[in-house]
Amino acid sequence: MNRTAFVLILGLAACAADMRRNSPAITSITPHSLNDVATCLVREMNDKSRGLTNSISQILNTAPVVTNQVRTIEPNKVFEIGPVQTVYSDWYVVRLTALQSGTQIEFHPGAGRDDVTATLAPAIAVCS
Repeated sequence: MNRTAFVLILGLAACAADMRRNSPAITSITPHSLNDVATCLVREMNDKSRGLTNSISQILNTAPVVTNQVRTIEPNKVFEIGPVQTVYSDWYVVRLTALQSGTQIEFHPGAGRDDVTATLAPAIAVCS
């Protein structure tokens, strides 16, 4: 049983890693700093994430709450933004890379999560 659980967890981790290997669904370069873009995206993505559930769940207040966080991959160079909750960690990841003249934004949705791209694209547009 323990071996099965380990293989399942390893498989889920591999799926999340695959998001980064695929071409991003959205790529944008902004003149804003890495820290400014990260701050803006967390705020906007948390707001837009409310739209990731159906309206009945929202009315009944049973909708999942997706909260995003910044993870430092390389200090002052590369950040990733994604859900805090592990149950949603395979939905998407946003990779931010500092450039000499701004920041590159790459949005990587999870497999079959077109709804996430449509929901979060406006947040990326606001922060670009």
